[in-house]
Amino acid sequence: MAFSTAGGDTASALAAGCPVVVKAHPGHMATAELTAEAIVRAVVRCGLPGGVFNMIFGTDIGAELVRHPAIQAVGFTGSLAGGKALYQLAQQRPQPIPLFAEMSAINPLIILPQALQTRAEALANELVASFTLGGGQFCTRPGLILALRGAGLERF
Repeated sequence: MAFSTAGGDTASALAAGCPVVVKAHPGHMATAELTAEAIVRAVVRCGLPGGVFNMIFGTDIGAELVRHPAIQAVGFTGSLAGGKALYQLAQQRPQPIPLFAEMSAINPLIILPQALQTRAEALANELVASFTLGGGQFCTRPGLILALRGAGLERF
């Protein structure tokens, strides 16, 4: 997910005039570094102050980053366990800071009877692809499927 570094939390913080420090995920550090270099080039092209974006690397450095007094908010995308751990650290500070977290999304999916009648096989293939993409670690993976009763549901 290194490519998502430039969007969402980072873009919002930079647009609001806030500096950003990103901790790279150890699973894709080379891609994260390339993404960080692209962001730094964009920062320069936009005339933003030097050092407004930084990326750090290290397995255990995230906790130290959350504890650092210069950090005033934390954004996190990942597991429920990781998010809870960071939340506890953020709340244990002398002045607690907010944690904006996207953790273990449910992403409900509703399958309508007409969709089953017209494209059941394609839906099945798309669901399998969505569940297995990236070893099932993508935040867009459906976590709950609701199928309305209708023709084709039993076979599906």
